[in-house]
Amino acid sequence: MRDENLVASTRPQPRISHTYGLYNAHVMETKIPDEEFKELKACKLGETAHKDLVGIVKDQLKLDPKQCPKFHEFVIKMANEFLYMRSQGLVLNQLIRCFAHNNLNDHFIPEDHLKLKLKTLWLNSAIAGDYQPVHQHSGLFSFVAYVSIPHTKEEENKLNNGIEDYKNLNGCTEFFDMFGHDSIQMNVSKDIEQTLVLFPAWVSHTAYPFRCEGRRITVSGNIYIDEVFDLEKKV
Repeated sequence: MRDENLVASTRPQPRISHTYGLYNAHVMETKIPDEEFKELKACKLGETAHKDLVGIVKDQLKLDPKQCPKFHEFVIKMANEFLYMRSQGLVLNQLIRCFAHNNLNDHFIPEDHLKLKLKTLWLNSAIAGDYQPVHQHSGLFSFVAYVSIPHTKEEENKLNNGIEDYKNLNGCTEFFDMFGHDSIQMNVSKDIEQTLVLFPAWVSHTAYPFRCEGRRITVSGNIYIDEVFDLEKKV
């Protein structure tokens, strides 16, 4: 029988004071600090991004990460924390073996081995009926930042023609475990504004359509490995 106290003592503990939640090995949820959120919302809208994206969305516009350096720094910090906390996860562990030159039984310190960079950033402005089909992203991590949500779950329930409320996935974002064991449903309503959801880029996910009037504004981005330090592959 394993020693549960020993297991607990070797399990990574949060390194940062900023509060977040980790769900299984593939979703992190946290609030965006006020200053970083204000900076993100002030980004100048660029050209259309429709041709590069899969969404059936009214407007999708490119953003320049250079215009929001504080937000950029924040999401990189959270991505590194994700790597640290979930370095023993099956897929992440195999990936980390490509970069780590220390014993993987020790805690993996991402910043000692690689540099992450936010390279692509875009805004999604959706109206009723728009949706994101099941898809994946490129890079190492991706995220969605919920900027403005025009509805509450209760308002969406009323538009479902008497169907039981527990079946309501209107506007929800759902993340699927690549091994088919689990999925995580994020209820998207007004109270999720200023929330960042971060996940490995290979995690399949979808955004269901909503019925209420108004624009649903989110910002998404992809984080890549920009530089590797002291790369020593183990055989």
